[in-house]
Amino acid sequence: MKKIYIKIIIAICTAVLIETAVAENKIFPADAVINVTLPPYSAKPDDGVDDTSAIQKPISENIENGRTLYFPDGTYNISNTLTETNSAGLWRAHMTIQGQNKE
Repeated sequence: MKKIYIKIIIAICTAVLIETAVAENKIFPADAVINVTLPPYSAKPDDGVDDTSAIQKPISENIENGRTLYFPDGTYNISNTLTETNSAGLWRAHMTIQGQNKE
């Protein structure tokens, strides 16, 4: 019985390690997410320029459609609070924000 438990634990640990390794660097197909670095938003990470409006715009335009807002690697400069409101100013919480990796 102990051998079965050990095999199950090893299988679970292996699955977790594989999941962690795969999740390190997520790249999505262009039509699967809203990439904030592509037009019409064009946020530019690592350039030292404020990206607040380039990030707020896709939030406001897509907050109600359940799409994923995708941030490729880099540092984005945000100088003001980002709000989860639609174009009419109504608060919504129907968006996923995803970075390329966990760092």
